[in-house]
Amino acid sequence: MSFADDMKTRSGSYFVFREAANAEELLALLRLRYRVYRDSRLTKFCAENKEGIDLDAYDLRSKHFGLFLHSDGLDACPVGYERVVEDRFKGVEDNLATILRWYPSIATEFRSNNQSIFPLLDYFPCAGSVSAIYRRCRIQGKKLVEPGRFALEQRVRSIAIARQFVTMIFAGLRADGVGYAILTCSPTHERFYSQFGFRRLSGAGAKRIVCKGVSWVCLLGSADGLPDGVKDRVLAMVNVYRRTGQICYNPSNPDCFIELVEKSEQCLSPAKAVA
Repeated sequence: MSFADDMKTRSGSYFVFREAANAEELLALLRLRYRVYRDSRLTKFCAENKEGIDLDAYDLRSKHFGLFLHSDGLDACPVGYERVVEDRFKGVEDNLATILRWYPSIATEFRSNNQSIFPLLDYFPCAGSVSAIYRRCRIQGKKLVEPGRFALEQRVRSIAIARQFVTMIFAGLRADGVGYAILTCSPTHERFYSQFGFRRLSGAGAKRIVCKGVSWVCLLGSADGLPDGVKDRVLAMVNVYRRTGQICYNPSNPDCFIELVEKSEQCLSPAKAVA
């Protein structure tokens, strides 16, 4: 039985997607990210350190999203993470600044002179393609971001939960006015992202590369390019996220995106979504 199926038998268990609410939550998410990456084929992309925290210069201009498990009246437990790198530095976020004060030794990670717009340009040879997309987005007034560092704890890792988490992430991006997203993934995951309208870059960006022993492809997706079936669900989540700042997922009631304690609220189904 999968974790999602097991949750259907539990009356009080559900997931909540939102940004980290405080420094303690962000620290827990960054440690989750560290554990998942160090215990995977991507271990070379995450430097080992005594603090058990994965941080790099791109975190200074990122939003940090978490997937939190609420179960049986216990405190919310972080089980998933995704960062979204934006193109411009807007000042160190308060929670991240607090963590850097707590652990000054890891602040050295931010001293590198990082000139790339997005992390993928540090290892993927598609600067020309990405620069052209970036210029087009700027002209059109569209925001381009790079989602990355996707992580799920082993105990909740399944296609069903990964699909829900990624759907929530794209709902959060759309609610924030993001027009386009660019990401890299394993070629084996390309089909998974294609259900959200992602396609390989053209030209040099269409090539599969190997970096640090791992194969990668580069994909581009847009807010307007979501397939109809996914789009309706994303729009329903967007409405809830704009209103509450979070999106909930309960495998026993998958079309209800509000928190279970909101007894007086009516669940918003995809059919009632408003663009």
